[in-house]
Amino acid sequence: MSNFFENVKSLVTIGVVNKVAQITGIEKDHISTAIDKFLAATVSGVVSKGRNEAGANQIIGLIKSEGFGESHVRDMLELLNDKERNSAFQNIGGSISHFIFGEKLSPILDLLTDSLGLSKSSGKSLLGLVAPMVMNKLAGLYYKHSWSPGGMQKFLESQKASLAGMVPEIESYIKFEAAPIVETIKPEPIEPKPVIQERKPEPKPAPRTKKQTPSNVGPYIIVAIVLLAIAAAVWYFLSKRNAASELNTQNTVAEIIDTVPTTSAIIDSITDANATKVDQIDYNSYVLELTGEIKSGDSIVYPKGIFGFDEIGNLVDSSNNVLIIADSIPQPLNDNLKKYIGRFPNSKLLLDSRGNLVDSKGTFILQKGDYIIRDGFYFTKKGSKLGKQW
Repeated sequence: MSNFFENVKSLVTIGVVNKVAQITGIEKDHISTAIDKFLAATVSGVVSKGRNEAGANQIIGLIKSEGFGESHVRDMLELLNDKERNSAFQNIGGSISHFIFGEKLSPILDLLTDSLGLSKSSGKSLLGLVAPMVMNKLAGLYYKHSWSPGGMQKFLESQKASLAGMVPEIESYIKFEAAPIVETIKPEPIEPKPVIQERKPEPKPAPRTKKQTPSNVGPYIIVAIVLLAIAAAVWYFLSKRNAASELNTQNTVAEIIDTVPTTSAIIDSITDANATKVDQIDYNSYVLELTGEIKSGDSIVYPKGIFGFDEIGNLVDSSNNVLIIADSIPQPLNDNLKKYIGRFPNSKLLLDSRGNLVDSKGTFILQKGDYIIRDGFYFTKKGSKLGKQW
């Protein structure tokens, strides 16, 4: 496939270089090097963002929601010379930067500016200019090839080799590999070989010299066995009844949860789209299971809710309601997010054209075959409730 970095770099003509130097205040002797490094960092960030299908799907969602396209950057010099358009371009660039790098944006910007001897304001201005170039060029390729999330992921993955070593300063912040899937291989059982032992002749018992009386222990053993069997049956019956009662209680609570106000809610577990448990968040979609407390004091477990991030980097629910602004997103999630989220809103879950489960923004949740539909709700195969069928 084509070299995406070089594709974006083709926008940077001599006229564009001079104009960018004027806008950012970077000296002309250093501006070309600075543009190359910031472009490479931004492309690397996009490749890292799309290293899995969920991330690639978010990139496609941003392209569609913001209306990006190659036509917007066809004449960069004209755009930069227009003060109003240039200002809007940089504002969009700031949002894209948050989307790509998230909470890592500030340290990455520090490393890039320090390595080039630039001021933080010049670096921020330069990043605001190159980020829209990258996203608009990528949008042009997306519409040209009509990529699915998998197609977008495959294209971005093909760019890793060309980016290797271009921005060593930020390599510790950029991940190109998706989280590995660990498969547990069960060892084949080893059948024991029969051991042949030589049988020794058993000594003959000594002849009885006195008549023995029959033992009276036998009836007691039989009675003990019968009593144990009765106790086991009673225990089994009671445990099944309690389990059924508990399940029925949980289902009832889950059904009326919309009308039950809560006094508190803490995070019980967080998993990513592959059902891998996590304790920190980046800018992909995750599933939250919250443990709450209703007014009567009974402990309940909420149905799982899906959340993600908007193009600014704010934490949002499936209806795009902002839960936490980007600059306030805490790390690690387990310790701090409970301060901000009370009762998590229900998710609106849908099926895409392939039958995969997605949220209302099109964010991938579970692939076809990994969920079941029962009583108008989506469940995981293990029975965890995900959301209502719409």
